[in-house]
Amino acid sequence: MQACSKTAELCAPMDPSDFLQLLAECGFTEAGYLAANPNLGDPGKTPSGLTSHFTEIGLLQRRPIKVPHETIDLLAVLRRISASGIANREYAACLMALMGREYITQKWPTGIANPIWENADRRTDAEIEEIFSYREFGALPYFSLGDSHSRLYQSVRILADHKWLLPVSMTCSGGSARGLINENSNLKYGPRIRSLFERIRPHLENGATSFFKFGQVDVEYVYTYQWSRSGRTEFDLSDFESFIDDTISRYLTFMVNLVPCDLRKRTYICSICPPALADEEWAERYVLGHFGQNMTPEKEAEQLAIVKRMSIPNIRERSQLHGLFNRQLRQAAERAGFTFVDDATQFLGSDGATLDAKFIAKSKGSDVHIDRIFDTISLIEKTIRPLVEVEVPGV
Repeated sequence: MQACSKTAELCAPMDPSDFLQLLAECGFTEAGYLAANPNLGDPGKTPSGLTSHFTEIGLLQRRPIKVPHETIDLLAVLRRISASGIANREYAACLMALMGREYITQKWPTGIANPIWENADRRTDAEIEEIFSYREFGALPYFSLGDSHSRLYQSVRILADHKWLLPVSMTCSGGSARGLINENSNLKYGPRIRSLFERIRPHLENGATSFFKFGQVDVEYVYTYQWSRSGRTEFDLSDFESFIDDTISRYLTFMVNLVPCDLRKRTYICSICPPALADEEWAERYVLGHFGQNMTPEKEAEQLAIVKRMSIPNIRERSQLHGLFNRQLRQAAERAGFTFVDDATQFLGSDGATLDAKFIAKSKGSDVHIDRIFDTISLIEKTIRPLVEVEVPGV
């Protein structure tokens, strides 16, 4: 590949040959560019002509380039561009966003990337600092902490406007909201979150946004477990209401002790999702989800027998119970000075009462999670992007 004087001007003060090497390391090839843009296939064009076209025109037009995602590490790509020293930061930002977008498009055809991290608390301060340094290249980094349902907040979306969401995530799979204050819990999520919070506090004080999404494990698993141990078979609404009152009280006690008053406005406490598990799948999936998949056949049969004797609410009724939890969580969160995010009602169908079937088209109701499909992530993005895009001091 060769570059002309215009390319040299755009990539200054880098040497043009070094810039072309950077493009190669990021996954750019003339063949990939031509394959993605067949209208450029003029026999008179040389490879160097295609390279110049990309660096001087195609990049600014956000033309696709077909990067070989199998051999490219997204963070490594971002790191190389960030460290390149290109003086024209807008040009560098465009390159970073385009490379990232193409990587995601090729690896995940839906345009939704899996989390870069799921265990931010196990990353070094330098690694977290690096993510936030990408703000000068249009990145919108934010913190996402929650149970497995919080993975909806952890998908990377790189858009052509240079403002791309970049989550720094901590997934607390099976994490209970009421258990966060329990110092002796097996999973130790509460202590781990507190430790991470102290490390990321400088970013939060500089305006970074954080999202906390807990509570669904409590409503769907912990309550049912406590109910099953009571010996009762009939659902008791007053007992459930007492449970969620206690759960929300414990959750907010943890959050109030964690987050200083001056940081709570940009600390978002999120609703739990509508139930996704179909009634006919409920008992078996509950037992597997709560007790794990390493049970003996005898133990599994025993637990199933207990659950099947219980009058489990149907999905419409369970949706109402999730809504009750969310309303009370909103009140408690706002009283404590946090901002509540309702990301649940947007997933309801035309009846306004139960989950829209399109969000479980893949799982067919066999999973407690909403499908991570393009429509799902697009809705979440529309919810959180305006909150993350708020101008950060000093940036």
